[in-house]
Amino acid sequence: MIAQDEIERCIPWIEDALAYNGQGVTLDDVLDGLQLSMYKLWAQDDGCCVTELKELPNGCIVNIFLGAGSMSAIEKCVISIEAYAKCIGAKKIVMFGRRGWERSFLRDRGFKSPWTLMVKEI
Repeated sequence: MIAQDEIERCIPWIEDALAYNGQGVTLDDVLDGLQLSMYKLWAQDDGCCVTELKELPNGCIVNIFLGAGSMSAIEKCVISIEAYAKCIGAKKIVMFGRRGWERSFLRDRGFKSPWTLMVKEI
């Protein structure tokens, strides 16, 4: 489990990422999920990512659902997340984000955008 002071150090980045999340997830939700080990924090000196495992009938996927800070910090997180995903036998890593992510380092690491996400607010 990650140390509480490390979580607290990452709160400003988590809050920044939540501002763009659009899924109704709050900071308290993330902190609770980290405490309950539902989520995993990937911290770097100048940024972080938060992941969750999704169990599917044919295996699990790692969902990167928050990432903020410098692009180099996020890239370091993704490299660690890839190693972790391989280690646990995950089938895929997925990330939902704004369109700009399609032009980031993720493309060079083999990420693709095979779907279009459409949302309607109710």
